[in-house]
Amino acid sequence: MNLKMLRKIIVFLLTLAIFLPSVSPVIAQANIRVVYEGRAVRFDVEPQIINGRTFVQYRPIAQAANFEVSWDARERVITAKAGNSAVVMTVDSALATVNGRRVTMHSPVRVIDGHTMVPLRFVAESLGHEIIWNNANRTVTMNRRAFVLREADGTRMILDRAPQRIIALSRSVISILHALGITPVGIHDTRLPLPPGLENVTRVGLPHNPSIERIVALSPDLVIASTRFKATGAPIFTQHRLRALFLDTFTFDDTIDTIRMFGEAFDSATGANRIISDIENRRDKVVSEIRGKRPPRVLILFGTAQAFMFATEDSYVGDLVRILNGVNVVEGINIPETMPGFVPFSIEQAVALNPEVILRISHGNPAETLRLLQAEFANNPIWRDVNAVKNNRVFDLDSNLFDPNPGVAVIDALEQLASILYPQTASR
Repeated sequence: MNLKMLRKIIVFLLTLAIFLPSVSPVIAQANIRVVYEGRAVRFDVEPQIINGRTFVQYRPIAQAANFEVSWDARERVITAKAGNSAVVMTVDSALATVNGRRVTMHSPVRVIDGHTMVPLRFVAESLGHEIIWNNANRTVTMNRRAFVLREADGTRMILDRAPQRIIALSRSVISILHALGITPVGIHDTRLPLPPGLENVTRVGLPHNPSIERIVALSPDLVIASTRFKATGAPIFTQHRLRALFLDTFTFDDTIDTIRMFGEAFDSATGANRIISDIENRRDKVVSEIRGKRPPRVLILFGTAQAFMFATEDSYVGDLVRILNGVNVVEGINIPETMPGFVPFSIEQAVALNPEVILRISHGNPAETLRLLQAEFANNPIWRDVNAVKNNRVFDLDSNLFDPNPGVAVIDALEQLASILYPQTASR
């Protein structure tokens, strides 16, 4: 065969390959046993290996795991839900959606002998389960992934599944749950704006004194409250057989830790990491902008209708001031705390400390407290000797961002506070 003829044959073969149908998937009988939570799952069509992945008949595995399943026959789309997780798949398409995020599967859903076959590991892990493969006896074991939450003191709460009915008694927790797509069945009373869609959620009273009757009536799987109320709340919740988790929700880092923990526990790690990345990138940008600037001397005045207090670095706003390199003038003063993060107010002490910036926080009834704070500064002439007052550097902080910790919006608070403490660098 001469070279010219060989070239013609090669061209012919390449052309033929272009127009041949695509290669069919490699399908093999698997002789695989599937066990869910200790019980064997029975199928009409036995599990099969397709392109190296274990595929199972979808309906039996969904029923065994108690997934909510819907089928759109026209679009050939399967939707499955388990707790707060959801996966959407289309027959013969490798594209899927997991908790609103588009992903690509190794091999798509297929219909074999009239039965829908799905990649078991992909579906199980997308819906908060784990897969264990035993090669010796060719058995796939599928279990619910443990739901783990941790309190600040190291106490661990391990559940066999993510709670479906959560009551949140912390504004920070409400914000974080909402950002992860989780809606509580009950929340505490608040005058502050709520995330959209929570206006009609049942109110159960104040965070420090909720109505046990209302909480019990909602049959919650979990009540989440602030560590600050653990001493008084834990015995009451235990008495009524209510599972309660107490979290630190005070500082900037507390917020990030809670987002990360909830993301892992509720199978929303991707969304949680996206939120954390945005917060940390914006924080780093703020810190970079103020680097090298002279830190201001700051007094944080926390007011209620009953009393005023100074806030230390252990408070929420004090922590933000610390991140921004501000000097909290009450640090180092030997005054016993009234409550964690706060010390008693003394006007003589405030004048002696002579801060360059005064931050005022109105707690409780913000309008009434703000009126009292403004009256104190207007009517008491001793304030006129303070540099912050003389230089018009007294600021009333927005309660929506600064009382209490607003959860995901903590980064908005940090940026706003940076523009107050360092106006010469603020471009916001």
